[in-house]
Amino acid sequence: MLSLGRSAPLVGRRALVAPRRHCGILAILAPDAAAAADGRLAESAVRARTSRLQHRGPDGQGFAAGGWRAGGGLGEGGGWALGHQRLAIVDPDSSAADQPFYLAADAASPATGDAASSIALVANGEIYNHHAILSRCEAAAGYDLSRVQSGSDCEAIAHAYTALGADAAVRSLDGMFAFVLIDEVRSVGTTRGRSRRG
Repeated sequence: MLSLGRSAPLVGRRALVAPRRHCGILAILAPDAAAAADGRLAESAVRARTSRLQHRGPDGQGFAAGGWRAGGGLGEGGGWALGHQRLAIVDPDSSAADQPFYLAADAASPATGDAASSIALVANGEIYNHHAILSRCEAAAGYDLSRVQSGSDCEAIAHAYTALGADAAVRSLDGMFAFVLIDEVRSVGTTRGRSRRG
């Protein structure tokens, strides 16, 4: 697990130990209609499961759900749901920084030329270079940074994926993080890649 613990203040000779907290993320993937029909993707079910993570992130809870589109590589009629318990550290006073982040389909990806995708993202951690990532996205032909909804460092992951493509986006991240990104058009697991450092 990732740690975003803060330094504890010293009192006398003893340090007060603050509990470590993180955002809590939940993803449920139903690959076909039969799996999606059992109720596990319902908002009430996802929120109940996400509430079990409240001790990690007490500052808010979010939910998003959707389905796979034709040609995505998964069974027909399947779907997904994401839950998020927020620990508000970056952009703490903005509801726009609440997760899941959702980027609606409105343009083809300039990096891949693929059909427009609807992107949903939940993340935990800290992206140290999120400003540089957004600048790189802006430099990508055709990517409009007016789509950025918040000051959250984690939102940069979704924009990097959209503007740069999956491999370049992941290679561009500097930080401590875990995330689940859903691409409703290309679906989960249809593209895999490795980056080599050398």
